[in-house]
Amino acid sequence: MFPIKKAVKDQSQTLYFFSDGGIRLQPPAASAAVVVKNKQGQVVDWYSRLLPPLSSSEAEYYGLLEALRMAQRLQPAMAYFHLDNQTVVGQITGHYAVREPRLKPLYAQSVKLVEQLRADKTLREIAFYFIPREYNLLADALAGDALLLAPQKQLWSRLTASGESSGQKPLYTEQTELSRSKRFRFNGTSKTNKS
Repeated sequence: MFPIKKAVKDQSQTLYFFSDGGIRLQPPAASAAVVVKNKQGQVVDWYSRLLPPLSSSEAEYYGLLEALRMAQRLQPAMAYFHLDNQTVVGQITGHYAVREPRLKPLYAQSVKLVEQLRADKTLREIAFYFIPREYNLLADALAGDALLLAPQKQLWSRLTASGESSGQKPLYTEQTELSRSKRFRFNGTSKTNKS
């Protein structure tokens, strides 16, 4: 059987955290996922979440943030974080500057969690690695699965917004939601979706 959501009992254990973020442009959505494996390659824990429309690097940061939170909860002796986004790995290791204003708060949260992990007496070693996407397939698949939920959530949001499902006055309109998600990232350059 496939061990999932099993607590780590051996505090001297080494854990490998594989995180990923995904985006889709139509309908706009983002996701984050984490897979935690032990030294034997067994899945110890996993996480997947649908997010509002974000840039690719923002989605990757959300995956990293959840991986760091999972490391705090699981308390391994050695934690190795693997991401397939070279920019995020370069920024978190201090090799790249964080210039994008929308990434700065996510970077600050990540650094704070890393400092908390380093202060933990049970953690002896922490490292971050850039890996090719083909070595991050399980986290990538979980992020993709979360994106598959976007059409259902969007339909539910439209029904709720229009008041069809509850018979109440809508709390927000679809136009309000569209205005919040006008910026997308394409190949490293920012563009605005003109509607």
